[in-house]
Amino acid sequence: MSDLSFWIIVAAGGFVILAVIRLLFRNAGGDMIERQRREAGAPTPRVTASLEEPPPPPTEDVIAVPEIRAALQSGRKIEAIKIARERFGLGLKEAKELVEKHDRPVRRRRGS
Repeated sequence: MSDLSFWIIVAAGGFVILAVIRLLFRNAGGDMIERQRREAGAPTPRVTASLEEPPPPPTEDVIAVPEIRAALQSGRKIEAIKIARERFGLGLKEAKELVEKHDRPVRRRRGS
């Protein structure tokens, strides 16, 4: 057998080995972007009820807290937001919206 024939057989064997490896691992890796697209099409898991945010407290509860009422009447809205976050376990955005929603009625009562 000549040197050329030997190297042709070695190269052919290498290609066969690469083809077998590719077939074995075809589903394990592949194109990452394509795999992510396939996975993104699957429905997303639902969030459990324990992880959902609690609903904001009703208007009466916010106004009923004496510290919040006093802060709003003296014009200290940031302090009222901090107190609402601590009392009701709200995030910054929710507490701000809640306090601002009730800020106007308290200020009107003060001016009357």
